[in-house]
Amino acid sequence: MPKILKKINIGGDLFSDTNINYKKLDKIFNNFSDSNTPLILNLEGSINFHNRFVQKNKSVPLSLDISLLDYLSKFNIIVSLANNHILDFGNFALARLINLLEERSIPYFGIKDSSDISGAYIYLGNDMDGNELIVAGCGWSHEQVITKNTYGYSCVEFEYKALKNLYEHINYHFKSPRILLYAHYGYEYEYWPLPLHVQLTRDLIDLGFSGILGSHTHTIQAFEKWKNKPIYHGLGNFFFYSKKIKHSRDNTLGRLVSLDIDNKFLNPESYLIRQDLLLSSVSIEEDNSKSVEISRNLKNYSSCYKFIRLRQSNPRPILYPNKKLQNYVKYKIWFFIVMFLGLIRCRGLVKRILSW
Repeated sequence: MPKILKKINIGGDLFSDTNINYKKLDKIFNNFSDSNTPLILNLEGSINFHNRFVQKNKSVPLSLDISLLDYLSKFNIIVSLANNHILDFGNFALARLINLLEERSIPYFGIKDSSDISGAYIYLGNDMDGNELIVAGCGWSHEQVITKNTYGYSCVEFEYKALKNLYEHINYHFKSPRILLYAHYGYEYEYWPLPLHVQLTRDLIDLGFSGILGSHTHTIQAFEKWKNKPIYHGLGNFFFYSKKIKHSRDNTLGRLVSLDIDNKFLNPESYLIRQDLLLSSVSIEEDNSKSVEISRNLKNYSSCYKFIRLRQSNPRPILYPNKKLQNYVKYKIWFFIVMFLGLIRCRGLVKRILSW
């Protein structure tokens, strides 16, 4: 008999590089995960396997502390590996991380092995009507997610053609799946999604995905309903503890989304997870924000985006729908400049001078 699920909870980025006391997370995990209710999170980082290898041009590689995995194993937690840090230390390190997850019976998804995409998604159980519940993971290569690796691990690209292929693959292997997409995309520290990504996520809902939830930005982004289905462009940090990175001086916010599987349109409820970096505490708060209606007219949204963009000095190019060549040229020019500055070891200096 398949497991019947009535709720699925999904949060944002999770990371720790230090063996700390995780009891501060007990209340959240106990409230939002049990034997019949999984909590899905994005597990940032990999295992630094004897310092053997670090990806080129990776300014801050993230090395997970194994104590975090030990803690997660106590709860019904499922982790996505589709992100820009999962291959920081290469294929051997990721293989080691996968072994550690399997030893602790922590389910995972979001990673493909060479051309085999079956690891990019996970079957959770069924709803009351017998439909299979699937969560698939993908990532955006523009933000250093590795999506091409002939002889090793990589992620499915966050773009329409690749995700249509994944969607059709899942539908071929399951009778009547309801497919959620957990995607790692967007520019860090922005509150509004790129116009390109607004169009893409709407197109993916039109294709048949039941809902889309995003990670990577480390900020809570705008969310909306498209065709009555939820799109959460950025869930922020669920819990992020690092000696190297401080996403804020005092606290960070994440959004935890609870999906009602009995409802055709998932009827999402959301909560705020506040991590106080000064007091080293984590709390749950009510999320009183309403669904933000990003303009139905993407031309209007696109023309306004440069004004609502939070990081006005951010050199990353604004990418627009239906401008494939223009987006490609702008991104390649920016990428060349970034790589050149890294080669001459001036990237950090230029970022400080220009307040990037």
